Amino acid sequence: MRKERPIDPSTLRDLIDAEATSGIDEIELIPIGEVNEVYELRRKEGSSLVMRISRRGGDILEHERWALDQSREKGVPTPKTIAIRHAEIDEEPVDITIQEKMEGVRLSQIESDQDVLKNLGITIARIHEVQTEGFGWTSPEGRGIFNTWDEYLLKALSKKDSLLDIARRNSIDTAVIEDGLELIATNSNIYQGEARLVHRDLGPDHILVDEGVVSGVIDFENCVGADPIYDLARWDLLYGDEYPIDQILVGYRERADLGEDFDKRMQVYKIHSGISVALYLDQTNEMHRLIPFMKDIFNIS
Repeated sequence: MRKERPIDPSTLRDLIDAEATSGIDEIELIPIGEVNEVYELRRKEGSSLVMRISRRGGDILEHERWALDQSREKGVPTPKTIAIRHAEIDEEPVDITIQEKMEGVRLSQIESDQDVLKNLGITIARIHEVQTEGFGWTSPEGRGIFNTWDEYLLKALSKKDSLLDIARRNSIDTAVIEDGLELIATNSNIYQGEARLVHRDLGPDHILVDEGVVSGVIDFENCVGADPIYDLARWDLLYGDEYPIDQILVGYRERADLGEDFDKRMQVYKIHSGISVALYLDQTNEMHRLIPFMKDIFNIS
């Protein structure tokens, strides 16, 4: 979990692009997110912007801006990027993006229904209409670092030693972990289609809802070029109990075909996407979440 590191308001004002954010009257820390610090910038006339501060480095914010812009062209409600700036705070490099504040409340804050989830499925399908040039992490121009999808999937096998170490420390059968990794290896060529934009961090905190429809999709920092089913598998793994994937698929199918081997792809991608989450939980020492999560993704009773 990200540790809160509130920045002095005077420092924040020095970082803000004055021309792009004229009339800012108030700055408030928004206690959300596990990686970035997020601030609301309120203008005197009542409108607001959102300022996110990342410490991950590189061109991650430019990479995100491309995904936001391309998704918006497909009809997805995404925030416009007002400004991006690279700076230092206390001699530490930081990356700053200022975006429009979207209308609506987070899906996690309301009681969803079938209509909302159907609309979410349509929205996710629109994101997946965006094509990337190659797979994996994308450049600010939408070019992935891999030519094929299997190259991206097989990267997970390099985490084998770390996963086995987690299993041993928590009395989890290592043979089950090895079987899961073998499933990825033997099905690495399961998707031969085009690379599509995949959010890779879709969740109820990144979906905004207003008057019963999706009014915003935010936080595309982790997006990749991928098999579009990857987003659906990750959602089902992490949030399917509360927000059933079957209800989302009702809307998704209105705009997109799930393709061949859907169930197998879901199975493989749940394990693959779960690996990075498990490693993160171990790194942050969230053992109360890690052990049941590991058992879930590897189907351990």
